This record gives sequence, structure tokens and C-alpha cells, in this order.
Amino acid sequence: MKSKKKILIILAIVLTIIIALAGTTAGMVITGKVAITTKQKQVKGIRDIGNEISTTDLEEKFKEQDKLYKTPFESETTITGKVNKIELSDTTGLEEILGEVENVVNNTKITNTLKADIKNNIINEKISVNLADIVEEISADVEYNKDRISLKSKELNDKYVTFIKNEIETNNQYAEFAELFEIFEGICQKETTGIYLTESDKAYFARKYRGILDEYITDDMLKEEKASIIVDGETKQCDNINFTLDKNQIAEIVGKYLKKLEEDPEAKEIIISKMKSVIKTFEEEDLQEIIDDLKYKLMYLDDDITMKVSLYCTMFKTYGFNIEIYSDKTYILNLILGKEEDNLKISTTEGEILNAKISESKTEVKITGGENTAIVELKTNGTQKIVELEINDVQDNVKIIATLTNEQITKTENESKSNNTIQIAIQVGNNNVDITLNIDTNLRYVSSIEKTEYTDENSINIVTAEQAEIQQYLKEVQNNAIILVQKATQNSKLIQEIYTLMMGGVKTQPQNQSVQTFNSMFKNYTGIQKGSGMKTLLQQIATRNSTNEIHKVSVSIVEDGKFLLNITTNAEEINSSINSIKEEIEYEVLGTSVDEEGYITGIEIRKK
Repeated sequence: MKSKKKILIILAIVLTIIIALAGTTAGMVITGKVAITTKQKQVKGIRDIGNEISTTDLEEKFKEQDKLYKTPFESETTITGKVNKIELSDTTGLEEILGEVENVVNNTKITNTLKADIKNNIINEKISVNLADIVEEISADVEYNKDRISLKSKELNDKYVTFIKNEIETNNQYAEFAELFEIFEGICQKETTGIYLTESDKAYFARKYRGILDEYITDDMLKEEKASIIVDGETKQCDNINFTLDKNQIAEIVGKYLKKLEEDPEAKEIIISKMKSVIKTFEEEDLQEIIDDLKYKLMYLDDDITMKVSLYCTMFKTYGFNIEIYSDKTYILNLILGKEEDNLKISTTEGEILNAKISESKTEVKITGGENTAIVELKTNGTQKIVELEINDVQDNVKIIATLTNEQITKTENESKSNNTIQIAIQVGNNNVDITLNIDTNLRYVSSIEKTEYTDENSINIVTAEQAEIQQYLKEVQNNAIILVQKATQNSKLIQEIYTLMMGGVKTQPQNQSVQTFNSMFKNYTGIQKGSGMKTLLQQIATRNSTNEIHKVSVSIVEDGKFLLNITTNAEEINSSINSIKEEIEYEVLGTSVDEEGYITGIEIRKK
């Protein structure tokens, strides 16, 4: 039964698209704006509908997006949040966690800075996250420049790790990283001009394919009946110009279009180019597979299937059309074109599936499936656009209400500032969550994008670097990651619980007072410090290690890649190494190990 539904829906969509394409160019079949005979009314009605539902407005919107693919630009987006409500039916034992969730959402700031010249394959993006008082900042930098990708998180390592395309493609050990380039190449190739039909595309289809429908639907197949239709709330008297197709006629006329398409290289190239905007790997054989699949389905239509196409019009005006497909069920596609509002409906014997109302300032779409409904409403008011979404799942007792408000602050030829507010309210039974996100965006078009200069000092080539250098890089990443996780779990019960889950349920106790007291010894020495501070830290560790038999800290000192002190907890050795530290030189402290209770058990002091 499901396969039959799929076939019927496909045929309805295919025929609708054919009718729309056939009428996209005005004046092809008749001249003037008046249709007198039944055949003229049918042809004019199809043409009017094609013109009305053409993608001209959509095309203009896509053209605005095209500028992003053709002109260098810089943008900065800032995201903040606010918890309006968290109401749970049972919060026993969760009070502290819920309070932290609210604190994190209310005090987290995400900043995305993007510099791009997509036409020339240059993308430079930095994302930074400030998590309330848990972690000051976590950031990620990525730069793509056609044959090179560089990645960096300064909190883990201040060097970029870089990939050169031809190097990783010819090195089996790193070949899997080639997928990184495929991602960026896909972004840079997806110009939105490929999504819609251009005016020349539409004119081509109208010129080449309009004759099929005109010639097939002959005068003797057409019926003209008096009818009335409600448009913009008013009853209009009009003519119903209709024709009915049985199983063989449906298969024949759709088959004619498919055969024509198979023999039309230019049409196939247009379709393939549009599909490639969405599916990069789409080729002619993929299109042929779709055509063959449709041809196969046409051979197995139900014997009793019929399709009735009706046009509602007068000699001067077209009001809309109706497509009814009869089989084991009735499927109806109805479009009414009004002066104030257009209305599209899709329904079956069991009821309405979709109801879309479109006016100049408002669009409302209602989708129904059984007891569940989804309603989307778009309203425009000057520089403000509001999208409201409501989903009701009666079976699972779930209700979601989301509101997106877009406010255009300023807009010039070279700069655009906007504010987006997203409010999401989720209700599951007696549980309610209501959160608001605020998104500020500033976009500027510029003359060019400056590239980063990569040197041996600020980057490491993943393929050509010495193994020791890679190991040292990874060690630094690991050490700094440990410190970040340790800080986060010490500062947040929420992060502690998440970390526990990620570690397979193994409990740690970073909030333990004795752990915090012990680890506080290192708090003032993290990051880059003068040697005088390092001397003080070493003295403290040596003293602690000599008196504390349970929690000792191992120390390493590295200068210019060489160990001046190599992983020792011996207090005398640590004291002796203090003389190797130069007071005015800068050093960095990195954590190297933490035990299960959360105590820091190892550090490395490295000369910068």
C-alpha cells in the first residue's frame, strides 16, 4: 500500500511540474490576454499558473546569497542564551544540576568569526566559547586555502597543525584526511545559482516541452462546465476546464516527457547542474536511474487509477487548478490563486495533509498526520520577519513551540547587521522547558582576505614533521586537555556528571575540599610565567613532596627540546634543578597527569 501511495504522489508532482514548466513563458501559444475557446482557456490557464508559481521571487532571494560566493566577506556572529523556565515533575536530587544548567545557558557566549573568499577557495573561521565561570575560553581556528587546511585550538596548543592536499593523498598513513578537503571543496562549489531555474532555463523548457501537453490534450478530451470557486473569501463564478486521464494515458503522457528528456542532452545538463548544487556526486547515470525507475513504475500502475485535472478560469482570469487522483484512495492537490492570498491544499480520503496560505506579508503552512500537527507561520513587518512553529504530538503528549524573530538593523550594499531571537518552549507531559537564544550577526563585504603566513615556528606539517615533533605536539595537546577538563570538573557539578558519563560511569571527586586545596598550589602558575615564579613553584613542590607521602608530584623541565629534569618526585633533585631556571625568561606550566581522585600528580615546565 505504501508503494502505491508513493507512485501516486510522484505522478501528481511530476505532472504538476510539467504543467508549471509548460506555462512559464508568456505568449507562446496564444497572443493577448483573452481566451475564448475551451482549448485557449486551457492553454492560457496553464500558462498563467506557470507564471504565477514561477521562482522569480525565490530567484531574487538566492541572488542575494550568490554574492557571498562571489565576493570576499567578513562576518561575526555572537550567540547568547537565557533560560526562561525549567519545570520538571520530579526534581529530587537534580536541584544543583538544574541550577548549573541555567547558569551555563545564561552566562555562555559563543562567537563565530568568519573571513571567506569562496570564489578563490579561502575560508578562515574561528569559533570561541566562553562557558560561564567553568572555563574562560575554548576556541577552534580553521583555515582552508585550496590545497592546505590548518587547524588550531590555542588552549590545547599554540601551533597550527596543517595538511597539504597532495601530501596526504599520496601518503597511505594520512589518506583518510583527504575527506577534510572534500568538505571544504563542497562548500566552495555550492553556489546557490545552481538551485533554481534561470529565466533562460525556463524559456528552454517552455520552448522544447510545451508542445507535448498541447498536442496530447485534444479538443475532444476537454470538458467545459460552469462552476464557482471561493477566492479571497469571495465566491467567483467561472468555468471549469477539465480533462481526465486513465492508467494508459497517464503512462503515455508522462512517458513522452521522459523519452523527450532522455533524448535532450541540454535539458539533462540543466537538471544535473541543479542537482549538483545539492548532491555533489550527481551525474548523468544518476539521472538516468531516476528516469528508468519512473518508467518502471508507470508499467505497474493500478488498473483503476485515473487522474482528473481541472482549471478554474474565465476568458480573462485564471483562479487556480485541481488535480484529483483516484485509486484505492482519492488524492487531491488544489491551488487557488487570489489577489490577496494563494492557497495550496493536499488531501486524501482520510483528510487534509497540507494547507498552505501565502500572502504578501504572511505565509502559513499546516501539516497534519493522524493526530499530530505542525504549523509554520511566517510574518513580515517592515524590517522584521517572524517565523512561528508549533508541533503537537498527541500520541506522545509532546508540544513544541518555537519563534524566530529576525530584525534587520542596517543593510547597505557592503554591510548588513541583523539580530535573530529564537525562543523554544518544549512541553512533555508535565515537564516544561523554555529557552531563548539571541544571535547578533554583522556581515561586511571586503576587497580581499588576508592569508596566514605559516612557518616552522607557528605550524606543524602532519605528514613531513619529524615523529618526535609530532609526539611532542600530541603530548602538549593531551596535557592541556587534562588541565581544561580538570578545571571544568572542579568548577562545575554539571561538567563533572557529564565527564563521569563519558568515562563510563567512573566517579571522580574534583569538588573534594582536600583535592582543591592541594591543586590550588598550581592555580597561580598556569599559563606563561616568568622564571622567578617557576622557582617559587618548584620550591613548594619540593617541600610538599618531602612531607607528603601520599600525593607526590612528578616534575619535568624542558628547554629547547631537551630535558633539564626528567620526571622525578625526588625533593632533592627538584631543589637542585631550581638553579637551571632563569628568572627573566618566560616559562609555561603544563599538567601531565591526574589521579582518579582528581589530584594533580605531574607537571612539565617548559621554556617558551
